[in-house]
Amino acid sequence: MPILLSELIQERRSRPSNPYYRSVPKLTPRLRYLIAMTPRSGSTLLSRQLSACGIGHPQEFLNEAFLLRFEELFPNPSLADFEAFVLGHYTSTDGVFGLKTDWTRLNSAQRMGYLPALHSDFDLYIYLTRRDLLSQAISLTVAQQSGVWEEVQARYAAPELLYANLAYDEAQIMDNIAALMEHEYQWTKFLQCVKRPVIRLTYEQLAANSDAIVASIGQQLGLSVPHAQAAASAAAIEAMPPRVNSEWRLRFLAEHRELVEGWARARGLRPGT
Repeated sequence: MPILLSELIQERRSRPSNPYYRSVPKLTPRLRYLIAMTPRSGSTLLSRQLSACGIGHPQEFLNEAFLLRFEELFPNPSLADFEAFVLGHYTSTDGVFGLKTDWTRLNSAQRMGYLPALHSDFDLYIYLTRRDLLSQAISLTVAQQSGVWEEVQARYAAPELLYANLAYDEAQIMDNIAALMEHEYQWTKFLQCVKRPVIRLTYEQLAANSDAIVASIGQQLGLSVPHAQAAASAAAIEAMPPRVNSEWRLRFLAEHRELVEGWARARGLRPGT
């Protein structure tokens, strides 16, 4: 059973500050942005491209897994130590800080008062979704079943080993579609209330031209962005066997095409686009 963010916070709230972190630079970023993402929408690629161009170094700092990995490398931080470390080491040299998160974790962090300096006072919101909801749900299902979330994880093992236990699961795909649509609904409500600019992007746009998208984000923040060649193509954005998406997609469409078309209409898309 996965560890909940609330469980991690409860124990760490009582930790005293660790002297190890006294040398961490105390930084207040001059510019902040949020990548408001839905799972399997290309946020890792976007984050890498932004980081390569010096536009912050966004990570999922509110994710339980990030905190647990951090604590494998650095000794017992209090929450204040962790917050200071993230701001000190992930703010770019010109003072830009980025955070990427899904709706559930942002909402939880705000309700629990978790690391407030990391998720407040944004100057720009980048809303990242995916037009092809079915492929997104299949990608999420594959990641959940295999444990492979990024293409870098798939570089050092044979695909037949990594994906040996994949099994088409209609119910799991359905559940993931419902969860993704809930993310979109909540993000839409949230972003309607913000007072700062919102850039809306899709996985498909990012796969087609990530360089231009990074440049436009930099421009919106008032930054001069050096040209950077895209580090990945559409095929490299996500780690999964090439045939799985097409095979599972065709199987699901054969039984639920009307549902898929209905979801597209509900999201304001023409079916099939």
